Amino acid sequence: MEPLAGEGRITRRDLLAGAGAGALAVSSLPAWTLAAATRRSASAALVRTLRAAVRGPVLAPGQAGFAAGRRLFNARFDGVRPAAIVYARDERDVAAAVRVAARTGRRLATRAGGHSYGGYSTAAGGILLDVSGLGAIVVRARDRRVQAGAGVQLSEVYAALARSRQTIPAGSCPTVGLAGLVLGGGVGFVSRRWGTTSDNLVALRMVTADGRVRTVDARRHPDLLWACRGGGGGNFGVATAFTLRTFPAQPAVTFTLAFDWADVLAVVRAWQDWAPDAPDDLFSICSIQTGPGRPRLRVSGHLFGATRDIAPVIAPLLAAAAPVNMVSGPKSYAQALAFWAECTEAAAAQCRRRRANPAGRIARRAHWGASHYVARPLSEDGARVIQRFVDAGASTAGLALGQILLDSYGGALNRPAPAATAFVHRGNLFSAQILAYWDAPGGRAGSVRWLRGFHAALRPHATGRAYQNYIDPGQPDWARAYYGANLARLRAVRRRYDPDRVLRFPQGV
Repeated sequence: MEPLAGEGRITRRDLLAGAGAGALAVSSLPAWTLAAATRRSASAALVRTLRAAVRGPVLAPGQAGFAAGRRLFNARFDGVRPAAIVYARDERDVAAAVRVAARTGRRLATRAGGHSYGGYSTAAGGILLDVSGLGAIVVRARDRRVQAGAGVQLSEVYAALARSRQTIPAGSCPTVGLAGLVLGGGVGFVSRRWGTTSDNLVALRMVTADGRVRTVDARRHPDLLWACRGGGGGNFGVATAFTLRTFPAQPAVTFTLAFDWADVLAVVRAWQDWAPDAPDDLFSICSIQTGPGRPRLRVSGHLFGATRDIAPVIAPLLAAAAPVNMVSGPKSYAQALAFWAECTEAAAAQCRRRRANPAGRIARRAHWGASHYVARPLSEDGARVIQRFVDAGASTAGLALGQILLDSYGGALNRPAPAATAFVHRGNLFSAQILAYWDAPGGRAGSVRWLRGFHAALRPHATGRAYQNYIDPGQPDWARAYYGANLARLRAVRRRYDPDRVLRFPQGV
C-alpha cells in the first residue's frame, strides 16, 4: 500500500533519501522548489491510492482528459485544479473514494452536473468525485415513482419519465444534476402546484463519511431523510440514488409578455401583487436584463389549462401596463420544457455532461449569482432599487449581462411548515436571483461589484434569507440565510453522521 497523502509520511527526508552528491544538490534547492516537489509526491501517492481503491478511471494532472474533466459549468472556476478526478463506476467506488478522503484528510468534492454556484463541485488540491456514471433510471409508473442515480441530469430524467407521461417538479436547465437540485430544494415551473423537488423525495441511497452505504427513508435514518430534503448538497454524505414521487405530465399554455422599460415600476408592483396569489396552476417569472444596450423587461409564465384560460388569469397584470409584445400558445409538456430550456427536447446525449463533453452543448460563461427571499411586497423604494441598478448595468465596465429573476412562490411551495423538511423557505412571495456574467477576465471586478451592490441595496427590502441552491460565497450570515430556524437541527444531523467533518466545504453546515 502506498503512503497516504495527508498522514505526514512524506517528508523532506524521504525526498532526500539516497544521499550522496545528489542529496547535497537537492538540499541546496530553494524552499519553494522543495515544497512543490513535496506536493507533487503527495499528489502522486494519492492518485496511486485511489487507483488501488476504485474500479473506475482516476485521472491525474497532466493526463489526457484531466484539463477538460476538471471544468465545471461556470467558467469562473476554470483555474481550480484538483489533485485527482475519480469517475465512480458504481456505489462501491463512491464508498471507496469517501474512505480514502477520510484516511488522507483530503477534501472530497462530488460532482454530478457541476453547476454549484459557489464552485463546490470541485476542490483545489482535493479529490473530485464525478458520479456521472451512476446514471440508471427506473420509472415505476404504476406507483408513481422514479428511481434515479445521482449522476442523472434533468434532461435525462425528464426524457425517461416522458415515455410514461410522467414528470417531477424540478428546474429547467438540462445539464443540472438531479442530486444537487434535490438536496438543496429544487424549485421550478410546476413547483407552485407540486412543491419543491425535495418535498417529493421519498428515499435515497447515501454513502456517509464512515464509508457505509445507507438506505434512507421514513423508517431507516429518518433524521437523515429530513436533512436531505433541502439541507444542501455535500453536507451529510454522498448521495448515490434517489426515489421521487412523479406526477402526470399534462399540457399547458405558456406565455411571454415584453414590456417597455419605462413601465418597470408599474410592472414590478403589479406582478408581485398578482403572481404569488395566482392559482396554483400558474407559475411566472418577472425577468429583467441589463448590460450593453437598453434593459429588457419580460414576464413569462406556465399555466396548466387551455388557451381560453390565459386571458382572465393575466388580466390583472395587463391592467398595470400594456405589453409591447405578447406570445402565448398551447404546448405539450415536452414543448413546455423546451420553452423553459432551449435544449431540453434535444437528445439527452446532446445536453449531458460527460467526460467526452464536459459542458454539454450549453455555452459556458463566467458568472456569479446571489439571491434574496421577499415576503412582503416591495415598497416604491424597493422597486426603485431594481430600476436603479438595472439602469446602471448598461454602463458597468465588463458586465456582459446582468439579470434579476423574480420567481413566484405561493401555492404548494408555501403550504408545508418551515420545519416539515430542511427546506425552511416557506411563506415567501417570491425569490429574487441576481446574476452577473462577464466574457473577458478583466470584466470580473466590475461585474461582481455591480452584483454585490445590487444585492446589498435590496437587502433592507428582503427577509435576510437566501436560496441554498444559489449558494454564494459572499452571502452575509450565510448559514442562517440558507437554513434559518432549521440550522441547529441540521448541524446535529451532520455531527451524527460526520463528526470529523470528512465532508466539508466553506459553506457546509
